Amino acid sequence: MLDCILKSCVNKIYIIDNSPTDELKVIRNYSEHIIYIFNDSNVGYGVAHNMALRKSIEENVDYHVVINPDISFEKG
Repeated sequence: MLDCILKSCVNKIYIIDNSPTDELKVIRNYSEHIIYIFNDSNVGYGVAHNMALRKSIEENVDYHVVINPDISFEKG
């Protein structure tokens, strides 16, 4: 999915990690467009989403799209 998103007109992908370990930090190496933020505790979905939203506002991002584990995409 990241490949597809990165091939579009997306400038940045904010990944907020609420997991107990920072094992996902390697995803930063996947693309310079990925902004990885690790929380050393599970701050909850809403707080994590607000972190990404605030960061994108600070960086004057025009659009903010939420993708979480409940979202699925169909090919085509």
